[in-house]
Amino acid sequence: MHLNEIKERIDNYGPYKWIDPDTVLGIDNSRTLKINKNRWLQPELNTDDEGDDEIIVDYLWDCLMEQKRLVEKRMLLPSELNIDAIKLVKAAVYLIGKMGSSYAATHLSMFRELLTGENVNICIDITKNHMRKPPPSQKKF
Repeated sequence: MHLNEIKERIDNYGPYKWIDPDTVLGIDNSRTLKINKNRWLQPELNTDDEGDDEIIVDYLWDCLMEQKRLVEKRMLLPSELNIDAIKLVKAAVYLIGKMGSSYAATHLSMFRELLTGENVNICIDITKNHMRKPPPSQKKF
């Protein structure tokens, strides 16, 4: 899905279908990472412009909220909204690691209830595996 289509779906309140952030077209991850690093290191340069990572997170948030709404109303849950903790953690790790998205870290962590005894170890492994391989462009401060 292209970033422009994601924006349209946010503006039109759907349709919702979970996406893997690494499949989104129209994004330059290196550019987004650089912008986010500058936001951390030079807060005076912050703008109110919504970053590409924030657009993706907003859409994923909408998908999670739609899933929650359907489950609470005991309505049929379409397969494209059957989101578990593994999908959520993979998306968050990608957004944080590849795009430097603090927005993903703060917003997607609110859905901890998706963690279960069956998936918690897999989620921990996904996170640990990512932490073992810092990107080559990452400098230590």
